[in-house]
Amino acid sequence: MNDWAGAIAVGAMALAAAVYFTATAWFKHRERLAMIEHGLNPDTLIPLQALSNRVKELASDPATKIEAIKVHRDETGASLAQAKKAVDSFTTGKQG
Repeated sequence: MNDWAGAIAVGAMALAAAVYFTATAWFKHRERLAMIEHGLNPDTLIPLQALSNRVKELASDPATKIEAIKVHRDETGASLAQAKKAVDSFTTGKQG
């Protein structure tokens, strides 16, 4: 009878571990989706800032692209890399 009790205990622990890790993964996935729904980038935890009409207008002209990056930084507080990425995404048609 002791062998069965040990096997049942090991099985119960394995089941509990599987439930725990499945639930943890589900909650992380759910949290990640909620962040995306609220306009957050879950990989960097930096809010995704939409470009203003002024920045879009400046970015549309290659001669004023640098100015567009500067204006976007001033408007949003984004870093240089973030602002450049946002403007580049717009100019390549990835952002509306």
